[in-house]
This record gives sequence, C-alpha cells and structure tokens, in this order.
Amino acid sequence: MRFYSKLILAATLGVCLGAIKPISNNEKDIMVLNKLKTRPYYSSSSSPLVYEVEGPIVIKMISRSRIKSSKAYSKKSFAMGYDVIMNNKKVDENYYVNKIDPNVASKNFSGYAYSKSNSYLLSIPSGKHRIKIKPDGQNLYPMCLRVIKQEIDQEEDPRNSMLIHPNEVLDSYQILKSSGSVREYYKLNNQNNIQLNIKGPKMLKIISRLDIEGENHKQDYSFTVEQDGYFLGNYSFKTEPSSSKLRNDPQKVLGKWRACRVYIPEGRHYITIKNPNEEKSVFMKFSLYE
Repeated sequence: MRFYSKLILAATLGVCLGAIKPISNNEKDIMVLNKLKTRPYYSSSSSPLVYEVEGPIVIKMISRSRIKSSKAYSKKSFAMGYDVIMNNKKVDENYYVNKIDPNVASKNFSGYAYSKSNSYLLSIPSGKHRIKIKPDGQNLYPMCLRVIKQEIDQEEDPRNSMLIHPNEVLDSYQILKSSGSVREYYKLNNQNNIQLNIKGPKMLKIISRLDIEGENHKQDYSFTVEQDGYFLGNYSFKTEPSSSKLRNDPQKVLGKWRACRVYIPEGRHYITIKNPNEEKSVFMKFSLYE
C-alpha cells in the first residue's frame, strides 16, 4: 500500500447537483463543519460503499478518517486509501496522508475526531454504472465518504474561450474531424509530461483522445493533474474508436474525445499533466474559460 506525502487538493468541475446516497447499507455520520454547516457522510471499515449513477457526469468523492479523540491528537497524520471499482472492474485507487481537522465534529458519533477532507474526481461515461468504493485493508480507522454529483457542461461558448499551449516546445499533431475541420493537439505519454502556465481564476478544459493501439475496440485510459507540484486528481475515461484521423497518419485509430475541467484559483499556477500508463498515449488540447 502506498501513500502520497502531500495533501490532495480539490478540483472543481461543472455545477454541483447534490450528494448521492449509497445503495449499500452503511452507517450514516452527520458531520458539523465550523459549528455551522452539516454534511451527511457514510462510513465503512472494510465493506465497499456502493453507488448507482448515470453518466455522463463527474462525481467528487470527499473522504475523511474517523478516529477516537483520545488517540487523534497524539498522532501527527493519518494514512488512508481506497479502490475505485466501476462495473466490477477496478479503475483506480486513491491513497493519501492527512491531518486532524479541529473544525469538524459529529452529531451522532461523540468522542471522535476527523481528518481533513480529501477530494477525488471521477468522470463517468454515458449510461448506467455501479461504482464501489472499497476501503483498503490496511486502513487503521473507518473511512467516511460523501459523494457529490456534478454536471458536465456539454457546450461552452467558444467566444469566451482561449486556446492555450504547453510551456515547453512539443510536436503538435493535426487531427482531422469528419466535418472537415482541423484541430491542433499535443501528445502525452509516459516519457513526457505536459506543463501549462495559467493565471487564474479560470476554468481549464482538457480535451483528450486516446491513441488506440492494437485491437480496435472500446478502451479505458487515465491521466493525473498536479497544480504547483500538488496532486489534484486522477481522471479516468472510457472511449471507443472515432471517425477522426491524424492528418499525417490517417491509418491511426483515435478514440472519441473526452473532456474534463479543472478550476484554477486566483494567481499564477503551473499545471502538470502526467500519463501513468507506459503503453498508452493520449492526444490533448487545452482551453481556458472565464
């Protein structure tokens, strides 16, 4: 089991549509934040929390550890992890280290303290899906989870957008769509990262297409996003062959485009995109919205 040494920061996509209740039988934990706001979480030590969702949407998973108060303040940090399973197939995992949040209490679990929240984002493709969040077997404390459904904006007004390009000089690839229009993309693989220099506040839209190798069928892929060296999240997608072609290599099979959005806060920030898969490459282009 591995743990990230830095806190995972929250990214914001789309419009929040409210929390999703699990269909599994998990304990409900009503947390009080800053003595004002209440938020329902559901907890488990070992059994998965199960959700049924219909895409395309993005879900945000907000997790915390629940620790006996007598033990909480004697420790500096708490490690926790979980697996993300979609339709009985593991698609990702999230492991991290966090500290106690003194501004969180519980209405129905007295005598407990809670870690700071951790946020993880997952893009859900079209159709109905069953998502299982399974706590890691090495977790020392129960995991409390809150899942929020967020809408994906299907169309943004292009008049309010601006194409941006990576900091470093990279080869660009022209992708020809079936409509005849041409779009410029950059290639992300395991050997090179893509870094963007962005002055916020802005919404960054990342459009990606998988370079489909081997058998011509539906495939999945993922990439990670960091902001100023801090892990923001892992973005996972499923795709299938499209009619679009590389202008200089029309025999290559490209996946249908998939999009995700990352909120860039005020100030200048460096966004780094990494591909953890040694065998898959992804074509990307980037737009900024106010």
